[in-house]
Amino acid sequence: MIIERQHSDSVSAIIKMKLEKTDYEVKVEEALKEYRRKADMKGFRPGSVPMGLIKKQYGKAILFNQINKIISDSLNDYLEKEKLDIYGEPLPNNELKKELDLDHPEDFEFWFDIGIRPQVNLEFSKEDIIPYYTIIPEADLIDNTIESMRKQYSEMKPAELSGADSWLTGNLKEIEDDGSEKPEGLSTTDTMIHIHDFKVEETKNKFTGLKQGDVAQFNINDLHDWKVLRIFNLKPEDTLKPEGFFRFEVSKIQELELPELNHEFYKKIFAGEDILTAEEFRDKVTGILRKEYREAGDSKFYEDSKALLIQKCINEFPSTFLKRWMDVNNTSKEKIDYDKDWNSYDKLFKWLLIRENIIKNNQITVSDEDLKETARTEAGKMYRNYGIFHVSEETMNVLSNHILTDKKESVRIRESALQSKIIDYLKQNLITDIKDISLKEFNEMIKDIDSIGEGSDHEDYENDHDHDHDHHHHH
Repeated sequence: MIIERQHSDSVSAIIKMKLEKTDYEVKVEEALKEYRRKADMKGFRPGSVPMGLIKKQYGKAILFNQINKIISDSLNDYLEKEKLDIYGEPLPNNELKKELDLDHPEDFEFWFDIGIRPQVNLEFSKEDIIPYYTIIPEADLIDNTIESMRKQYSEMKPAELSGADSWLTGNLKEIEDDGSEKPEGLSTTDTMIHIHDFKVEETKNKFTGLKQGDVAQFNINDLHDWKVLRIFNLKPEDTLKPEGFFRFEVSKIQELELPELNHEFYKKIFAGEDILTAEEFRDKVTGILRKEYREAGDSKFYEDSKALLIQKCINEFPSTFLKRWMDVNNTSKEKIDYDKDWNSYDKLFKWLLIRENIIKNNQITVSDEDLKETARTEAGKMYRNYGIFHVSEETMNVLSNHILTDKKESVRIRESALQSKIIDYLKQNLITDIKDISLKEFNEMIKDIDSIGEGSDHEDYENDHDHDHDHHHHH
Protein backbone atom coordinates (compact mmCIF):
# COMPACT_ATOMS: atom_id res chain seq x y z
CA MET A 1 0.00 0.00 0.00
CA ILE A 2 1.42 3.38 -1.03
CA ILE A 3 -0.09 6.48 0.63
CA GLU A 4 0.81 10.03 -0.43
CA ARG A 5 -0.57 13.39 0.66
CA GLN A 6 -0.75 16.49 -1.53
CA HIS A 7 -1.61 19.84 0.08
CA SER A 8 -3.37 22.62 -1.79
CA ASP A 9 -3.10 24.81 1.37
CA SER A 10 -2.54 24.28 5.09
CA VAL A 11 -6.13 23.22 5.75
CA SER A 12 -7.04 20.89 2.89
CA ALA A 13 -5.30 17.98 1.23
CA ILE A 14 -5.82 15.07 -1.12
CA ILE A 15 -4.72 11.64 0.04
CA LYS A 16 -3.76 9.20 -2.72
CA MET A 17 -3.85 5.51 -1.85
CA LYS A 18 -2.43 2.85 -4.17
CA LEU A 19 -3.65 -0.63 -3.28
CA GLU A 20 -1.44 -3.26 -4.87
CA LYS A 21 -2.59 -6.77 -5.73
CA THR A 22 -0.36 -8.25 -3.01
CA ASP A 23 -2.19 -6.07 -0.41
CA TYR A 24 -5.51 -7.80 -0.91
CA GLU A 25 -4.93 -11.16 -2.63
CA VAL A 26 -4.32 -13.24 0.51
CA LYS A 27 -7.22 -11.62 2.38
CA VAL A 28 -9.63 -12.27 -0.47
CA GLU A 29 -8.52 -15.93 -0.65
CA GLU A 30 -9.04 -16.34 3.10
CA ALA A 31 -12.49 -14.73 2.90
CA LEU A 32 -13.46 -17.03 0.00
CA LYS A 33 -12.34 -20.12 1.96
CA GLU A 34 -14.28 -18.98 5.01
CA TYR A 35 -17.32 -18.44 2.80
CA ARG A 36 -16.97 -21.88 1.22
CA ARG A 37 -16.80 -23.48 4.66
CA LYS A 38 -20.18 -22.02 5.60
CA ALA A 39 -21.89 -21.89 2.19
CA ASP A 40 -25.22 -23.64 2.04
CA MET A 41 -26.01 -24.50 -1.62
CA LYS A 42 -28.60 -26.81 -3.02
CA GLY A 43 -27.09 -30.13 -4.09
CA PHE A 44 -23.89 -29.71 -2.05
CA ARG A 45 -23.00 -30.65 1.49
CA PRO A 46 -21.81 -27.66 3.63
CA GLY A 47 -18.10 -27.07 2.96
CA SER A 48 -17.99 -29.04 -0.26
CA VAL A 49 -19.24 -26.40 -2.76
CA PRO A 50 -16.61 -26.15 -5.54
CA MET A 51 -14.40 -23.04 -5.17
CA GLY A 52 -15.07 -22.09 -8.82
CA LEU A 53 -18.78 -21.83 -8.06
CA ILE A 54 -18.18 -19.77 -4.91
CA LYS A 55 -15.89 -17.39 -6.86
CA LYS A 56 -18.39 -17.06 -9.68
CA GLN A 57 -21.29 -16.25 -7.36
CA TYR A 58 -19.67 -14.29 -4.52
CA GLY A 59 -16.17 -13.40 -5.75
CA LYS A 60 -16.87 -9.79 -6.75
CA ALA A 61 -18.81 -8.96 -3.58
CA ILE A 62 -16.08 -10.46 -1.38
CA LEU A 63 -13.37 -8.62 -3.32
CA PHE A 64 -15.27 -5.34 -3.02
CA ASN A 65 -15.80 -5.77 0.73
CA GLN A 66 -12.15 -6.66 1.38
CA ILE A 67 -10.89 -3.66 -0.64
CA ASN A 68 -13.28 -1.38 1.21
CA LYS A 69 -12.15 -2.69 4.58
CA ILE A 70 -8.40 -2.45 3.80
CA ILE A 71 -8.77 1.12 2.46
CA SER A 72 -10.87 2.19 5.44
CA ASP A 73 -8.50 0.70 8.03
CA SER A 74 -5.34 1.95 6.28
CA LEU A 75 -6.78 5.46 5.98
CA ASN A 76 -7.68 5.60 9.67
CA ASP A 77 -4.21 4.27 10.64
CA TYR A 78 -2.55 6.84 8.39
CA LEU A 79 -4.53 9.77 9.86
CA GLU A 80 -3.67 8.61 13.36
CA LYS A 81 0.03 8.08 12.60
CA GLU A 82 0.32 11.49 10.94
CA LYS A 83 -1.58 13.07 13.86
CA LEU A 84 -3.89 14.93 11.47
CA ASP A 85 -6.66 16.80 13.29
CA ILE A 86 -9.33 16.61 10.63
CA TYR A 87 -12.93 17.69 10.29
CA GLY A 88 -15.42 14.84 10.04
CA GLU A 89 -14.37 11.95 7.86
CA PRO A 90 -12.45 11.92 4.54
CA LEU A 91 -14.61 12.15 1.40
CA PRO A 92 -13.86 10.41 -1.91
CA ASN A 93 -12.48 12.93 -4.42
CA ASN A 94 -15.06 13.12 -7.22
CA GLU A 95 -12.74 14.47 -9.93
CA LEU A 96 -10.02 11.83 -9.57
CA LYS A 97 -11.97 8.72 -8.67
CA LYS A 98 -12.01 5.82 -11.14
CA GLU A 99 -14.55 3.05 -11.57
CA LEU A 100 -13.44 -0.17 -9.86
CA ASP A 101 -12.83 -2.89 -12.45
CA LEU A 102 -13.62 -5.94 -10.34
CA ASP A 103 -13.52 -8.25 -13.38
CA HIS A 104 -9.79 -7.67 -13.82
CA PRO A 105 -8.43 -7.08 -10.32
CA GLU A 106 -4.97 -5.50 -10.46
CA ASP A 107 -3.66 -2.46 -8.56
CA PHE A 108 -6.35 0.03 -7.52
CA GLU A 109 -6.05 3.78 -6.84
CA PHE A 110 -8.21 5.85 -4.51
CA TRP A 111 -8.24 9.58 -3.76
CA PHE A 112 -9.73 11.25 -0.70
CA ASP A 113 -10.28 14.89 0.27
CA ILE A 114 -9.67 15.90 3.87
CA GLY A 115 -10.30 19.16 5.73
CA ILE A 116 -7.76 19.93 8.46
CA ARG A 117 -8.54 22.04 11.51
CA PRO A 118 -6.61 25.29 11.20
CA GLN A 119 -4.26 26.74 13.77
CA VAL A 120 -5.92 29.30 16.04
CA ASN A 121 -3.76 32.27 16.90
CA LEU A 122 -5.02 33.60 20.25
CA GLU A 123 -2.71 36.57 20.68
CA PHE A 124 -4.05 40.04 21.35
CA SER A 125 -2.60 43.47 20.72
CA LYS A 126 -3.36 47.06 21.71
CA GLU A 127 -5.37 47.44 18.51
CA ASP A 128 -7.92 44.86 19.63
CA ILE A 129 -10.46 47.25 21.11
CA ILE A 130 -14.10 46.26 21.62
CA PRO A 131 -16.80 48.72 22.69
CA TYR A 132 -18.53 47.80 25.95
CA TYR A 133 -21.96 49.37 26.34
CA THR A 134 -23.12 50.25 29.84
CA ILE A 135 -26.87 50.78 29.68
CA ILE A 136 -27.96 53.61 31.95
CA PRO A 137 -31.59 53.25 33.13
CA GLU A 138 -33.42 56.49 32.24
CA ALA A 139 -35.72 58.20 34.72
CA ASP A 140 -38.95 57.25 32.90
CA LEU A 141 -37.88 53.59 32.82
CA ILE A 142 -37.26 53.63 36.56
CA ASP A 143 -40.65 55.33 37.02
CA ASN A 144 -42.39 52.66 34.96
CA THR A 145 -40.72 49.87 36.92
CA ILE A 146 -41.80 51.41 40.23
CA GLU A 147 -45.29 51.90 38.79
CA SER A 148 -45.55 48.22 37.83
CA MET A 149 -44.33 47.24 41.33
CA ARG A 150 -47.14 49.35 42.77
CA LYS A 151 -49.65 47.72 40.41
CA GLN A 152 -48.48 44.34 41.72
CA TYR A 153 -49.76 45.32 45.18
CA SER A 154 -52.75 47.43 44.10
CA GLU A 155 -56.33 46.82 45.15
CA MET A 156 -59.60 47.16 43.26
CA LYS A 157 -61.88 49.87 44.72
CA PRO A 158 -65.45 50.56 43.60
CA ALA A 159 -66.00 53.80 41.64
CA GLU A 160 -69.10 55.86 40.77
CA LEU A 161 -68.15 56.77 37.19
CA SER A 162 -65.82 55.11 34.66
CA GLY A 163 -62.63 57.00 33.89
CA ALA A 164 -59.54 56.55 31.69
CA ASP A 165 -58.19 53.76 33.91
CA SER A 166 -61.34 51.92 34.95
CA TRP A 167 -62.37 48.27 34.91
CA LEU A 168 -66.01 47.69 33.92
CA THR A 169 -67.86 44.46 34.64
CA GLY A 170 -71.09 43.61 32.81
CA ASN A 171 -72.99 41.44 30.35
CA LEU A 172 -72.37 41.39 26.60
CA LYS A 173 -75.15 40.71 24.08
CA GLU A 174 -74.93 40.52 20.29
CA ILE A 175 -77.33 42.95 18.56
CA GLU A 176 -78.68 43.65 15.07
CA ASP A 177 -77.62 46.82 13.24
CA ASP A 178 -80.81 48.56 14.47
CA GLY A 179 -79.92 47.87 18.11
CA SER A 180 -82.44 45.06 18.73
CA GLU A 181 -81.23 41.85 20.34
CA LYS A 182 -80.07 39.16 17.89
CA PRO A 183 -82.25 36.02 18.47
CA GLU A 184 -79.46 33.38 18.29
CA GLY A 185 -76.70 35.89 19.09
CA LEU A 186 -73.63 35.46 21.27
CA SER A 187 -73.75 36.60 24.89
CA THR A 188 -71.54 36.52 27.98
CA THR A 189 -72.02 37.37 31.66
CA ASP A 190 -69.72 39.09 34.14
CA THR A 191 -67.22 40.09 31.49
CA MET A 192 -64.48 42.49 32.58
CA ILE A 193 -63.34 45.18 30.16
CA HIS A 194 -60.66 47.80 30.69
CA ILE A 195 -60.78 51.06 28.76
CA HIS A 196 -57.39 50.23 27.17
CA ASP A 197 -58.78 46.96 25.78
CA PHE A 198 -60.27 49.13 23.02
CA LYS A 199 -58.09 50.15 20.10
CA VAL A 200 -60.51 52.82 18.81
CA GLU A 201 -60.34 56.22 20.52
CA GLU A 202 -64.04 56.95 19.85
CA THR A 203 -65.11 53.75 21.65
CA LYS A 204 -62.77 54.50 24.59
CA ASN A 205 -64.61 57.81 24.97
CA LYS A 206 -67.98 56.01 24.76
CA PHE A 207 -66.97 53.88 27.78
CA THR A 208 -65.78 56.87 29.84
CA GLY A 209 -68.23 58.59 32.17
CA LEU A 210 -70.57 55.58 32.52
CA LYS A 211 -72.29 54.61 35.79
CA GLN A 212 -73.80 51.35 37.04
CA GLY A 213 -76.78 50.26 34.88
CA ASP A 214 -75.68 52.26 31.80
CA VAL A 215 -75.55 50.59 28.39
CA ALA A 216 -72.98 51.17 25.62
CA GLN A 217 -73.03 49.80 22.07
CA PHE A 218 -69.89 49.11 20.02
CA ASN A 219 -68.45 47.04 17.17
CA ILE A 220 -66.62 43.95 18.49
CA ASN A 221 -63.70 44.80 16.14
CA ASP A 222 -63.02 47.94 18.22
CA LEU A 223 -61.47 45.62 20.84
CA HIS A 224 -57.91 44.34 20.52
CA ASP A 225 -57.88 40.85 18.95
CA TRP A 226 -56.36 39.16 22.03
CA LYS A 227 -59.22 40.54 24.15
CA VAL A 228 -61.88 39.14 21.80
CA LEU A 229 -60.19 35.72 21.98
CA ARG A 230 -60.15 35.89 25.77
CA ILE A 231 -63.78 37.00 26.15
CA PHE A 232 -65.15 34.23 23.94
CA ASN A 233 -62.55 31.66 24.98
CA LEU A 234 -61.16 31.18 21.46
CA LYS A 235 -57.76 30.12 20.12
CA PRO A 236 -55.84 32.26 17.57
CA GLU A 237 -56.26 29.54 14.94
CA ASP A 238 -60.09 29.45 15.27
CA THR A 239 -61.59 30.70 12.02
CA LEU A 240 -65.04 31.75 13.27
CA LYS A 241 -64.41 35.09 14.97
CA PRO A 242 -67.33 37.15 16.34
CA GLU A 243 -68.32 40.03 14.04
CA GLY A 244 -70.69 43.02 14.23
CA PHE A 245 -72.31 44.95 17.07
CA PHE A 246 -72.69 44.21 20.77
CA ARG A 247 -74.20 45.98 23.75
CA PHE A 248 -72.56 46.09 27.14
CA GLU A 249 -74.61 46.66 30.30
CA VAL A 250 -72.49 47.93 33.19
CA SER A 251 -72.98 46.10 36.50
CA LYS A 252 -69.83 47.22 38.33
CA ILE A 253 -67.11 49.90 37.98
CA GLN A 254 -63.75 49.58 39.71
CA GLU A 255 -60.51 51.53 39.85
CA LEU A 256 -57.05 50.24 40.77
CA GLU A 257 -55.83 51.89 43.95
CA LEU A 258 -52.05 51.94 44.03
CA PRO A 259 -50.28 51.69 47.40
CA GLU A 260 -48.47 54.71 48.82
CA LEU A 261 -44.69 54.82 48.47
CA ASN A 262 -43.87 54.28 52.12
CA HIS A 263 -41.84 52.06 54.45
CA GLU A 264 -44.58 49.41 54.49
CA PHE A 265 -44.59 49.16 50.69
CA TYR A 266 -40.77 49.04 50.47
CA LYS A 267 -40.83 46.12 52.92
CA LYS A 268 -43.26 44.23 50.66
CA ILE A 269 -40.99 44.59 47.62
CA PHE A 270 -37.65 44.06 49.35
CA ALA A 271 -38.45 41.89 52.35
CA GLY A 272 -35.77 41.76 54.98
CA GLU A 273 -34.16 45.03 53.88
CA ASP A 274 -34.70 48.21 55.80
CA ILE A 275 -35.47 50.81 53.16
CA LEU A 276 -36.78 54.05 54.67
CA THR A 277 -36.80 56.76 51.99
CA ALA A 278 -38.12 57.03 48.42
CA GLU A 279 -34.55 57.86 47.46
CA GLU A 280 -33.15 54.60 48.81
CA PHE A 281 -35.97 52.65 47.18
CA ARG A 282 -35.33 54.27 43.81
CA ASP A 283 -31.58 53.50 44.09
CA LYS A 284 -32.37 49.86 44.86
CA VAL A 285 -34.66 49.57 41.80
CA THR A 286 -32.04 51.29 39.62
CA GLY A 287 -29.44 48.76 40.81
CA ILE A 288 -31.68 45.85 39.76
CA LEU A 289 -32.25 47.37 36.33
CA ARG A 290 -28.53 48.01 35.87
CA LYS A 291 -27.79 44.39 36.67
CA GLU A 292 -30.35 43.19 34.10
CA TYR A 293 -28.91 45.56 31.50
CA ARG A 294 -25.38 44.39 32.27
CA GLU A 295 -26.36 41.02 30.81
CA ALA A 296 -27.52 42.73 27.62
CA GLY A 297 -24.24 44.67 27.52
CA ASP A 298 -22.27 41.44 28.03
CA SER A 299 -24.20 39.77 25.24
CA LYS A 300 -23.42 42.55 22.78
CA PHE A 301 -19.75 42.56 23.85
CA TYR A 302 -19.65 38.77 23.30
CA GLU A 303 -21.04 39.08 19.75
CA ASP A 304 -18.61 41.92 18.90
CA SER A 305 -15.66 39.93 20.32
CA LYS A 306 -16.62 36.86 18.28
CA ALA A 307 -16.71 38.91 15.08
CA LEU A 308 -13.23 40.33 15.79
CA LEU A 309 -11.68 36.98 16.74
CA ILE A 310 -13.13 35.17 13.72
CA GLN A 311 -11.38 37.66 11.46
CA LYS A 312 -8.19 37.84 13.46
CA CYS A 313 -7.40 34.35 14.79
CA ILE A 314 -7.89 32.11 11.74
CA ASN A 315 -6.16 32.66 8.40
CA GLU A 316 -7.02 29.67 6.22
CA PHE A 317 -10.17 27.62 6.53
CA PRO A 318 -11.32 24.42 4.71
CA SER A 319 -14.64 25.93 3.56
CA THR A 320 -14.90 23.98 0.30
CA PHE A 321 -14.40 20.67 2.09
CA LEU A 322 -16.80 21.54 4.91
CA LYS A 323 -19.58 22.51 2.48
CA ARG A 324 -19.28 19.09 0.81
CA TRP A 325 -18.99 17.27 4.11
CA MET A 326 -22.15 18.91 5.47
CA ASP A 327 -23.95 18.12 2.26
CA VAL A 328 -22.96 14.44 2.50
CA ASN A 329 -24.01 14.35 6.16
CA ASN A 330 -27.27 16.24 5.72
CA THR A 331 -29.87 13.86 7.17
CA SER A 332 -32.82 16.26 6.91
CA LYS A 333 -35.54 15.53 4.37
CA GLU A 334 -35.09 18.72 2.38
CA LYS A 335 -31.98 19.70 0.50
CA ILE A 336 -30.05 22.54 2.11
CA ASP A 337 -28.19 25.03 -0.04
CA TYR A 338 -25.03 25.41 2.05
CA ASP A 339 -23.55 27.76 -0.54
CA LYS A 340 -26.33 30.26 0.02
CA ASP A 341 -26.08 30.28 3.83
CA TRP A 342 -22.37 29.54 3.99
CA ASN A 343 -21.47 32.86 5.58
CA SER A 344 -23.27 31.98 8.83
CA TYR A 345 -21.98 28.36 8.89
CA ASP A 346 -18.47 29.62 8.16
CA LYS A 347 -18.58 32.02 11.12
CA LEU A 348 -20.08 29.35 13.34
CA PHE A 349 -17.43 26.71 12.55
CA LYS A 350 -14.64 29.23 13.07
CA TRP A 351 -16.12 30.44 16.35
CA LEU A 352 -16.55 26.89 17.69
CA LEU A 353 -12.88 26.27 16.96
CA ILE A 354 -11.77 29.49 18.70
CA ARG A 355 -14.08 28.81 21.64
CA GLU A 356 -12.66 25.29 21.99
CA ASN A 357 -9.16 26.81 22.05
CA ILE A 358 -10.05 29.42 24.66
CA ILE A 359 -11.56 26.72 26.89
CA LYS A 360 -8.61 24.33 26.44
CA ASN A 361 -5.77 26.88 26.72
CA ASN A 362 -7.21 28.46 29.85
CA GLN A 363 -8.48 25.28 31.49
CA ILE A 364 -11.95 26.79 31.73
CA THR A 365 -14.33 24.45 33.56
CA VAL A 366 -17.79 24.75 35.04
CA SER A 367 -18.05 23.61 38.65
CA ASP A 368 -21.21 22.54 40.48
CA GLU A 369 -20.99 25.83 42.35
CA ASP A 370 -21.02 27.75 39.03
CA LEU A 371 -24.09 25.79 37.92
CA LYS A 372 -25.92 26.56 41.17
CA GLU A 373 -25.03 30.24 40.92
CA THR A 374 -26.19 30.47 37.30
CA ALA A 375 -29.43 28.62 38.11
CA ARG A 376 -30.07 31.07 40.98
CA THR A 377 -29.58 34.02 38.63
CA GLU A 378 -32.07 32.41 36.20
CA ALA A 379 -34.55 31.81 39.03
CA GLY A 380 -34.23 35.46 40.09
CA LYS A 381 -34.98 36.57 36.54
CA MET A 382 -38.07 34.35 36.37
CA TYR A 383 -39.44 35.88 39.57
CA ARG A 384 -38.67 39.42 38.41
CA ASN A 385 -40.63 38.73 35.21
CA TYR A 386 -43.61 38.25 37.48
CA GLY A 387 -42.79 41.46 39.34
CA ILE A 388 -41.42 39.64 42.41
CA PHE A 389 -38.18 41.30 43.44
CA HIS A 390 -37.34 39.69 46.71
CA VAL A 391 -37.47 35.92 47.19
CA SER A 392 -36.46 33.99 50.28
CA GLU A 393 -33.33 31.83 50.16
CA GLU A 394 -35.43 28.70 50.53
CA THR A 395 -37.75 29.48 47.60
CA MET A 396 -34.77 30.46 45.49
CA ASN A 397 -33.07 27.13 46.22
CA VAL A 398 -36.20 25.14 45.40
CA LEU A 399 -36.59 26.80 41.99
CA SER A 400 -32.89 26.69 41.09
CA ASN A 401 -32.73 22.97 42.01
CA HIS A 402 -35.82 22.36 39.90
CA ILE A 403 -34.12 24.09 36.94
CA LEU A 404 -31.02 21.93 37.34
CA THR A 405 -32.93 18.64 37.46
CA ASP A 406 -34.61 19.36 34.12
CA LYS A 407 -32.32 17.80 31.51
CA LYS A 408 -32.84 20.40 28.78
CA GLU A 409 -32.65 23.31 31.21
CA SER A 410 -29.48 22.03 32.88
CA VAL A 411 -27.73 21.84 29.49
CA ARG A 412 -28.76 25.46 28.87
CA ILE A 413 -27.54 26.50 32.34
CA ARG A 414 -24.16 24.81 31.73
CA GLU A 415 -23.86 26.65 28.39
CA SER A 416 -24.76 29.91 30.10
CA ALA A 417 -22.20 29.39 32.91
CA LEU A 418 -19.52 28.52 30.37
CA GLN A 419 -20.38 31.58 28.29
CA SER A 420 -20.02 33.83 31.36
CA LYS A 421 -16.51 32.48 31.91
CA ILE A 422 -15.58 33.03 28.27
CA ILE A 423 -16.91 36.61 28.52
CA ASP A 424 -14.72 37.15 31.62
CA TYR A 425 -11.72 35.84 29.68
CA LEU A 426 -12.48 38.20 26.76
CA LYS A 427 -12.90 41.18 29.12
CA GLN A 428 -9.49 40.45 30.63
CA ASN A 429 -7.72 40.00 27.29
CA LEU A 430 -9.30 42.52 24.95
CA ILE A 431 -9.23 46.26 25.51
CA THR A 432 -12.75 47.42 26.31
CA ASP A 433 -13.87 50.88 25.37
CA ILE A 434 -16.67 51.59 27.85
CA LYS A 435 -19.55 53.68 26.50
CA ASP A 436 -22.67 54.81 28.37
CA ILE A 437 -25.88 54.40 26.38
CA SER A 438 -29.63 54.62 26.96
CA LEU A 439 -31.79 51.49 26.62
CA LYS A 440 -33.61 53.04 23.66
CA GLU A 441 -30.34 53.73 21.80
CA PHE A 442 -29.06 50.25 22.70
CA ASN A 443 -32.19 48.51 21.37
CA GLU A 444 -32.00 50.58 18.20
CA MET A 445 -28.38 49.53 17.74
CA ILE A 446 -28.91 45.77 18.18
CA LYS A 447 -32.11 45.31 16.22
CA ASP A 448 -30.42 44.35 12.94
CA ILE A 449 -27.51 42.42 14.39
CA ASP A 450 -26.88 38.97 13.02
CA SER A 451 -25.61 36.88 15.92
CA ILE A 452 -23.26 33.95 15.46
CA GLY A 453 -25.32 31.00 16.65
CA GLU A 454 -24.02 28.46 19.10
CA GLY A 455 -25.59 26.08 21.53
CA SER A 456 -27.99 25.52 18.64
CA ASP A 457 -28.59 22.66 16.22
CA HIS A 458 -25.46 23.79 14.39
CA GLU A 459 -23.40 22.56 17.29
CA ASP A 460 -24.70 19.03 16.76
CA TYR A 461 -22.51 18.93 13.63
CA GLU A 462 -19.50 19.30 15.86
CA ASN A 463 -20.66 16.80 18.43
CA ASP A 464 -21.83 14.17 15.95
CA HIS A 465 -18.85 14.30 13.67
CA ASP A 466 -16.06 15.46 15.92
CA HIS A 467 -12.88 13.41 15.34
CA ASP A 468 -15.14 10.88 13.75
CA HIS A 469 -12.63 8.84 11.75
CA ASP A 470 -14.38 5.54 12.23
CA HIS A 471 -16.95 5.83 9.46
CA HIS A 472 -16.72 3.37 6.60
CA HIS A 473 -15.66 4.96 3.38
CA HIS A 474 -17.76 4.16 0.36
CA HIS A 475 -16.14 4.06 -3.04
